Amino acid sequence: QLTTPGKPELRLKGGLEYAQAETPGSTFRVKDLWAVSRNSRIKINGEVTPGATLRVKMDALVDRLAPSDIAYFVPQWPLRPILAGNVSVAGPLDDLNGAVQLASAGAKIAAKFRANVIRETPLYSATATVSGFDLRRWLNNPSLAGVLGGTVEARGSGFALRDIAGTTRLQVHSAEAQGWKLGDVAFDARLQKSIAMVDGQLRSTMGGASW
Repeated sequence: QLTTPGKPELRLKGGLEYAQAETPGSTFRVKDLWAVSRNSRIKINGEVTPGATLRVKMDALVDRLAPSDIAYFVPQWPLRPILAGNVSVAGPLDDLNGAVQLASAGAKIAAKFRANVIRETPLYSATATVSGFDLRRWLNNPSLAGVLGGTVEARGSGFALRDIAGTTRLQVHSAEAQGWKLGDVAFDARLQKSIAMVDGQLRSTMGGASW
């Protein structure tokens, strides 16, 4: 049982194993390690193999991840539903591959990423697909409505804006804002060398617009 001032109380239960051998070498394993707080439950399995480049293989079952716990680490976290799904990471630290599958409140999020984290400035790329994202349910904001879906692609070296590039294509069906029924809204956005470009369209019974 772990307690830290300002953080949720955390209970850990599971198995740890360390094995040393000449071939392929020593390995540290985590077996069915449950991390449980008052509102969240995550189970982790995996192994870490030291060597010229550290290798990891980890799978996390997100049985329940509450927004109240996420907010301790990401202040002003805007999303309200409890998340569930799976997260996996595998490979050497200079070529990590990962996948994320999350679902909640009728929405699904699927993402893949690849990263080199041993560089002074991490090198990475990622793609994500979102579907069934009900704005009113997820943001708990009665002035907004609509169902969002689309794709996001990003790549970069470090996290300064000038070093990040990406594209996104998103659509919001049956969009509403402040009582206005906007209809369907779609936009494409691109970011390259600190310059963002956006193309958008709106179609509804009251008319249309593009920008």
